[in-house]
Parts: sequence; structure tokens; C-alpha cells
Amino acid sequence: MTQIVLAAMFTARPGGGSALLAEAARMVEPTRAEPGCVRYDLFRDPENPDALAFVETWESAPALEAHRRSPHIQAWRAASAALIAARDTRTLEPLGEPGPVAQGPLEVLAFVTARPGCEAALAAELQSVVAPTRLEPGCLRYDLHRDPADPANLAFLESWAHRPALEAHMAAPTFLASRERQKDLVAGVQIRLMERV
Repeated sequence: MTQIVLAAMFTARPGGGSALLAEAARMVEPTRAEPGCVRYDLFRDPENPDALAFVETWESAPALEAHRRSPHIQAWRAASAALIAARDTRTLEPLGEPGPVAQGPLEVLAFVTARPGCEAALAAELQSVVAPTRLEPGCLRYDLHRDPADPANLAFLESWAHRPALEAHMAAPTFLASRERQKDLVAGVQIRLMERV
């Protein structure tokens, strides 16, 4: 059975970031204790105090559905409804074998959209950089995912030990060569750098 990965990003109404973060933090421990929860981590945007994200991994769709019906999620929905200005939830599945679920202080959520007709070529190109990147100093996690409903939407979920390691990755020959090969395959990229709460 394929695991289900969610990247759930929220933006608070102006000035509401601290209150939203406090409500979100209340859910972490009860959710981690749920059957079928593999990973449930909370992050904040270091440059935007009103932005936060959850990165979640569930053993199965039934486990995720049970989570959505849990009392603490119902309480979160009620408490956070007036605080949230925008939300963006991405449902993903691993593309290739996931690496270890490491917990670094920096999380990168990199969403890549393929041009029409380039989905398979882009997925293959992105998959080609996974193994060498996992060997880079400071790389704790580097997993490629895709949207099961739309293969044009791909995502890297990355964890890094510190910012210099991430900066070295973005200057590495493997990364730069892959970016060059991707240029005719990519329709859009959205990158979010987050810090673990």
C-alpha cells in the first residue's frame, strides 16, 4: 500500500501568525500518537511570520481519514477558521524509494510543474538527482513525490542540517546540470523554505 504524503500550507490573516501557530502546535503530539501516522511535523516561514506548514505522512487513506475525523482536528478547524487567510494542501505519493525520515531544522518544499507532454521526462530527470543529493553533506532527507491525480505536479520534500548545506546543494554541479536539462521541461516552480517549530 502506498503511503500518503500531505504538504499543508497556511497563511494567517495579517498579524495572526502567532495565534495560528499556537493552535497548530496543539495538534502535533496528539496527531503523532494516532494509528497510521508516520510523520507529522510543523514548520514556519522564517521570512513571513504569518505562514506555516504541516508535512505529514500516513500509512494509508483510512488512517488519514480517521485523522481528519479526530477530535483535535475538529478543534483545530473551529479554532483556526477565523485566523486563516489562505490554505494550499498538496496530496502526494512517493516517486521512487523514500529515504529515511530525518528531522532537520530546515525543510524545503519545492513544487515543480511539468509542461504538457513532458511529465515523464521531467520525473525521470528529477529522479536522477535524488541519490547523489542524498550523499551531500548536511542533506538529511531528499524525496521526490508526485500528485497522484495529476502527474504534471511533482514535489521535493527536503530536510537540511543548516543553511550552508542547502546553499552548497544549490551550487553543486549535479543540481546545476539538472536545472539546465530541466529548462525545456518545466512550466513552473514554487519553493518554500521553512524552519521546524
